[in-house]
Amino acid sequence: MWTYRRILRISWKEKTTNKEVLKTMNLNSTKLLRSIKKKKLSYFGHTKRHESLQKLALEGKVDSSRGRGRRRKSWTTNIAEMTNMRVNAAARAAMERDGWRSMASNLFKEKEPS
Repeated sequence: MWTYRRILRISWKEKTTNKEVLKTMNLNSTKLLRSIKKKKLSYFGHTKRHESLQKLALEGKVDSSRGRGRRRKSWTTNIAEMTNMRVNAAARAAMERDGWRSMASNLFKEKEPS
């Protein structure tokens, strides 16, 4: 998004929303974001159904000292926000492959303009 702001020479001090920037550039990035979110959810379901190194890496906690500043959003937090479920409920739902796939594909369908 910042590349569009640089092209349009919009200062970071200006209070311009991302939607306004996209409208000025005549772009629609929601299709790309929907695609990314759908793939992220399908990968979450895949990793939850299989016992693998990926599952251990996604669920594992690294012991170290806490870093400075605001905490980064975790991958599981993003999943919880996208599905409007708790992570445990989403993990249980992901165990049923067909139901999870249909939910992931229907969650981000394009809404018709009214």
